[in-house]
Amino acid sequence: MSDFGRRLRAERLRRGMSQSDLAGDGISPSYVSLLESGQRAPSPRTIDLLTERLGCPLEALTGRPSGATPGLEQELAYAALAIRHGEALSARRRLIPWLASPLLLPEERDRLEQLLALSHERLGDMDSAIALLTPLFHRRQSALSRQDDRARSLQLEIALALCRCHLDAGDADQAVTVGEHALQIAERASLTGTEAHLRLASTVVAAYFELGQYCHASAWIAGLIALAESSENRGGRAALYWNAALICEAKGHQEEALELCERALALLSEDGGSRDLARLQLTAAGMLLRMSAGNTRRALAVLEAALPGLQDLGSAVDLGSWENERGLVELLSGRPGDGEVLIRSALRRLSGRPLLETARSFLILGDCVRARRRTGVVEDPSAGSAEYLKAQEVLDRLPGNRRSAGMWRALAKRWEICGQMRRAGQAYASALDAAGIRPTGHTVVPTTPATTTAPAAPATPATPSTRAADERPTGPGAGAQDGLRDAGGTDGTAVPTMTAQSASE
Repeated sequence: MSDFGRRLRAERLRRGMSQSDLAGDGISPSYVSLLESGQRAPSPRTIDLLTERLGCPLEALTGRPSGATPGLEQELAYAALAIRHGEALSARRRLIPWLASPLLLPEERDRLEQLLALSHERLGDMDSAIALLTPLFHRRQSALSRQDDRARSLQLEIALALCRCHLDAGDADQAVTVGEHALQIAERASLTGTEAHLRLASTVVAAYFELGQYCHASAWIAGLIALAESSENRGGRAALYWNAALICEAKGHQEEALELCERALALLSEDGGSRDLARLQLTAAGMLLRMSAGNTRRALAVLEAALPGLQDLGSAVDLGSWENERGLVELLSGRPGDGEVLIRSALRRLSGRPLLETARSFLILGDCVRARRRTGVVEDPSAGSAEYLKAQEVLDRLPGNRRSAGMWRALAKRWEICGQMRRAGQAYASALDAAGIRPTGHTVVPTTPATTTAPAAPATPATPSTRAADERPTGPGAGAQDGLRDAGGTDGTAVPTMTAQSASE
């Protein structure tokens, strides 16, 4: 039974109420039972309903330690639950005013800033999250040298969050710097093999992979998996299998990648529903779609299984990613109109933020528009161009890294199919720039020696519509699959770094 469950049961019995008496609109007697037994975590709205029906203060259910800043502990507990249930904006609004309080104890300020950083992260504001986590990480570096398990655990959580935010912000170098330093401290504190250590190590591996150090990342993650399996650490193993799956997929080993993904899913399923489980199901569905358009039914089943968890625990970005994948299923199934509706909903959730997932939404939306306007094999050359331009505007605002390079390449392919070769060339150049491949200062252009042989007649260039037909498959979703599988491979969901297992969960 959880602390919340014990408090809820005590308050109910103190008032002589049965579980049925406490139930009502929005809360069933069976759900009250699950809350009291600790099998369900309540949402902020549920807590509000329960305190209203019990006639008790919020702190009676959330609790707070004696001597703490009055009112803060219940606010922190409320914010943690709000973040867990996808209400990061509400949590941030409630936490920000507390930063100005002169009464905060050092431990309270650390916890407050950690939760506030997590809310920024869930809202896609990595800069604000990093600004809070960086000084917090340095302030607490000495915690790992003390014989205080709680302090050690908190410091590793902070290091993991900071490493993850740097990675998602596109700064893999800084993610490696922070992660390697924290891992050295953790090893000196004899924390090697703990779940926190393995999650942090998994994130650092993802950063090395992002930097293109595939061999190093593959070798390191294999050793970490062996360490995790010897300790039977489910959470750590799931994190490692997850990242190993994405590394395998990037190397072209798709079947092996899917097998690793399924092993991670099995481990996370043992602990019941979680945001991690739902996000990993989303990753698995994407893998299936990238493997073959024939996997749409299987991918759809995985997506439907992920939806309840994302609705309960996911952020707006998580749900936007789900709608992108679901829209892709509709497009590949020959229903571009239905796909367009889903993608427009995803864009509303993403609120125009400069995220890779936003760029991916515009790419898929453009493909839906093109597919909807296609008549037989005849393309409308301008169809989708407006959406592709919006994707380009988002990509222009994002830092260069492996993922954004892949998205630029996907955009270039679309411009090429549309027959807009100048824009295609610019997008290919942007892909190379994002990947760190830039032109040298001296470019040697080879000359063609004179010859008396008559030149061969030039080949007749394919028209845009012919090229599009030649490059694309037939059947449901024809004309979109190649480009979408390309975009799906760099889809802004990032190399998963187990972001759900943060301090609030």
